[in-house]
Amino acid sequence: MVTKIRALVGTEARPTICFDRGGWSPKLFAELTLAGFDILTYRKGPAPAEPRSAFVAHTFTDDAGATHDYLLADRNVRIGYDAGKRRFACRQITRLDPTSSHQTQILTTRADPDSAPVAHAMFNRWSQENFFRYMRAHYGLDALNSYATVDDDAARMTPNPARSYADRVLRDARQRLGQCEAAEGRASVGGRRPSKEIFDAFADARAEVEALAAAAKAIPAKAPLGEVRPDAVRLAPLSAPRRSRAIARLCGELTATKTLYPGTALTLVYSVKADR
Repeated sequence: MVTKIRALVGTEARPTICFDRGGWSPKLFAELTLAGFDILTYRKGPAPAEPRSAFVAHTFTDDAGATHDYLLADRNVRIGYDAGKRRFACRQITRLDPTSSHQTQILTTRADPDSAPVAHAMFNRWSQENFFRYMRAHYGLDALNSYATVDDDAARMTPNPARSYADRVLRDARQRLGQCEAAEGRASVGGRRPSKEIFDAFADARAEVEALAAAAKAIPAKAPLGEVRPDAVRLAPLSAPRRSRAIARLCGELTATKTLYPGTALTLVYSVKADR
């Protein structure tokens, strides 16, 4: 993995690899440093507390213009590994919580003259983690290994929505018939004899259910994608007409930008499907 990263960033860059405590390994940190990487992580295990006099107030302004205030202590440390036979030299930046007096130790090999950007990079890593978690959950980020485009196979078999709808209608009809039969059974137990009209109504209802079952069975469970979803690349209407109109307006503005799909000469066109 380190070799791949180096190939991507070039020989002159010195990337920072940020770890949570789960990636703690001073031996690995030493190997990464020798490979031209900086490391940034929380210190694992008990560490001596810094005296209150060691902390200095720092202010960091992020890319969005928001300011962050830190009380930081900064010194060099040596972390033992290989049963204490070796030492990994690095920088320890400790943050003091003025309310609880809790201290959080960060280890890094970065040599920034100001410790505030380093501390902010560690404490703010959750925003990047949330981004990747969201992209994995909603956009299949783990499945994306290329920006190349491939036309979908219109002949690919996919679940047939017509069959799903027919099955749902049949299920609802069977449920209603069952409820009516249960109610009539309770009435018969109560001493009321069913009339000929009721007998005929139940016969008609059972015949209708049988017809629905036959109709559903005649519909293929799967059908070619080109028949099922000929316009699958378009947006579905929203829950209210005014929302659909709003998204259609947005689609028009996005299309007007004439944005190309990454890595291709294809222009992105956005639109909303007509209501069914």
